Amino acid sequence: MRATHSIIFTVFIAIVISPANVLGQTDSLLAQWAEFLEEDSEALERIQEWQERPIYLNNADRNDLLLIPFLTTQQVDSILAFRDREERFRSKRQLSAIIGRDLYALIKELVTAAKPRYRHRGYFIHKNHLQIEALQTVRENNYRGDFVYDYNKFYYKIPGGLDMGFITQKDIGEKSYLDYWNGILTYQSDTYQVILGNYYIKWGQGLMYYSPFGSQKSAMVTIPFRQSYNGGRATLSSSENSNLFGGYVQFSPHISITLALFYSNNERDVRFADDDETIIGVNYTGYHRTISELLKRNQLKEQIVGCGLTQTIPYAQFSILYAQYVYQPAIRNDSEVITPQEHQRQYFKFSGHQLKTASISYNADHHNIALSGEAAFSDLGSPAFTQNLFVNGDVLKAGIKYWRVSKNFQSPYGRMFDDRSAFPQAEEGMYGALYVEPAEPLEIKLYKIMKSDLWRSYFNPLPRQSNEWLMQTDYRFHNGLLTARLRRKHKQDYITDESGRTLRTPFAQYLTRLQIEYNISRQWRWRSRWAFTLVDDSDEKGAYYFQDLRYRFQDMLYIDLRWTAFQTTSYISRLYEYESDLLGSFANYPLYGKGYKWYIRIRWQPLSRVQTWLKYRYFNIIDRQPDIPVFDVQSVLKRELRFQIKFYL
Repeated sequence: MRATHSIIFTVFIAIVISPANVLGQTDSLLAQWAEFLEEDSEALERIQEWQERPIYLNNADRNDLLLIPFLTTQQVDSILAFRDREERFRSKRQLSAIIGRDLYALIKELVTAAKPRYRHRGYFIHKNHLQIEALQTVRENNYRGDFVYDYNKFYYKIPGGLDMGFITQKDIGEKSYLDYWNGILTYQSDTYQVILGNYYIKWGQGLMYYSPFGSQKSAMVTIPFRQSYNGGRATLSSSENSNLFGGYVQFSPHISITLALFYSNNERDVRFADDDETIIGVNYTGYHRTISELLKRNQLKEQIVGCGLTQTIPYAQFSILYAQYVYQPAIRNDSEVITPQEHQRQYFKFSGHQLKTASISYNADHHNIALSGEAAFSDLGSPAFTQNLFVNGDVLKAGIKYWRVSKNFQSPYGRMFDDRSAFPQAEEGMYGALYVEPAEPLEIKLYKIMKSDLWRSYFNPLPRQSNEWLMQTDYRFHNGLLTARLRRKHKQDYITDESGRTLRTPFAQYLTRLQIEYNISRQWRWRSRWAFTLVDDSDEKGAYYFQDLRYRFQDMLYIDLRWTAFQTTSYISRLYEYESDLLGSFANYPLYGKGYKWYIRIRWQPLSRVQTWLKYRYFNIIDRQPDIPVFDVQSVLKRELRFQIKFYL
C-alpha cells in the first residue's frame, strides 16, 4: 500500500514540475457523451475519433455532415448553403448562428474549420483486456476459453464514396478469437446510399427502429427533442444479437422524396424453456464461454424485409415504414412449454413465427417551434404512439414528450424512452425538459420524467411507477467549469420484510454531485467530484470522492490519473461512477460497501500514424455489503490491464 502511494506521489510531482510547454485541454464533452450513451461502444468510439480527427467543415459533403449526431437534414442543408454563400468557414464558431448555441456546444469538438495536419483514409485498431482476478474465475467456472479479451477493427475510406471495414471480438472465457465478427461495404452519393453488411436503422421516434443516439435522459436535457435523419447507417458495433446483417438501399428519385429498402438475415442466441429445447426468447448477452452458452448460440434464424418512404415539404417531413419478421424455429411463450406461473408472468411476451409492423411519423419545425410524433402498429397487438413539442429559443429551451406503449405491442427493435430492452410494451410516460441560459457563463438544466406500467397480474399486483427529476447548474469561468447537480429518483421495488413476505415498496433516493474542473496551466488539468446519496425513510446513505489529474505533452503524450474513495451503507445506496477506458470504451461501475480504487491511463503517439493506450486499474472493496440482511465483511480485489494500438492508414 505504501509503495502504491509512493508511485502515485512521484508521478504527481513529475507532472507538476515538468517544464514542457503544452496546451491545456478538457475532455468534459466526451464525459458528457459517455454518460449519455452509456455502453454503446460504437457510438462512443465515433465520438472520440471525431474529437481526435474532427470533420473538416470546408470540404465535408452532405453525407459526412449527416453523420454528426442530432444534426437534422435541414440544418445540414443550411450549413452547406452558408458555405456556398461565404465560400468557406473561417471559424467553426460560425456554426452557432446556424444550429444554435447549445447544439453547437455539444458538437463543437467534432468539427473544425482549420485544415487538418494529417489526412488519413483508414485505420486499424487492436485491443486487449486482461483481468488478473479473472484467471481463477475462468478456471473455477470451467469456461471453454482463456481469460483474454481480444478486439480488432479495420476501416478504410476509398475515394469515390466507397467505405469498407470489419471487426472481430472475443470476450473473456470464450475460445474462438472469431467468436463475433461483422463487416461493411458501403457506397454513398448525392442520390444513392448502399450498405452491405452490418447496419442499424433510425426511424421516427424509435418505436420501430432506434439509433445509438436515441432518447436517453441525461444532463443534456433537450437532446431527446433533437431529430435527425430517417434511414440506415453502417456500423462496426461489437454489440452482439442486436445489429442487422444484410443489405440496405436508399435513393431519392425526387429532391423531396426518399425511398428505402432493406433486408437482413440474422442468427441470434436464444433462451430455452426448462426443457432446454423450446426457444422462448433471444439472449442478448453474446457470451459463449460454457457448454450451455455454446448450445444456445445462433439457434434462431431471423429474416427481416422492409421498406420506407419519406416526403419532405417546407418546414415538415412525413414518413411511413413497414417491416416483416420471420423466425425459424418459432418463438414460443405458451402454457404448453412453460409453467402456468411463468406463462402468467410472460403473458405479453412475443410468441410466434411471423410478425408484421408499420409506423407513421412526422417532424415539423417553424419559427423555433418543433413538433414530432410517431404511431406504430403490430399485427399481434395494440398500437403505440409518442408525441413531442419543443421550443428552441436563444435564452430558453423547453420541451415535453409523451408516449404510450400498449401492453401487447410487439416491436423487436423498437425502444421506449430511456429504455434499451427489446420488445417495449405496457408503459406510459411523460418527460419534460427546461434549459435556461440567463447569462453567458451560466446554464441551468432541469428535467422531470414520470413512468408507469399499464398492466397487472397475480405476480404484479400493482402497476410499477417511477418519478424522477434532475436539476443541474453549470458555471463556466476562466479555464474552468463548476457543476452542481441534485437528482431525485422515486421508484417501487420488491422488499422482503422480517416475516419473509415480499412486498412492493415505494422509496425515494436523493443524489447530489458537486464537480469542479480547472486547467491549472498549459501542462495539466485537474478535476474533483463529490457525490452523495440518501434514501428516504431509512438509514441508507453513501458517498464517493474522486480526484482526476491529466498531463498533456503537446499531442504526443497524455497521462490520466484518478483516485476514488467510496462508502455506502449497502447495495441499495450504491452510486455509479462513469470511467473512461480506452478509445471507444467506457464503463459505469457500481460503488457500494467501503473501498477505494485508482487507475492510470497513458496515451502515447510516437508517430503521426500510430497511437497507443495503456491502462492499469486497481479496485479494492474492503467492506462489502451483499444483497442480504446480514452484513458480511470481506475483501474483494479486482485488477485489470488494458492495451490498445491504433494505426492510421
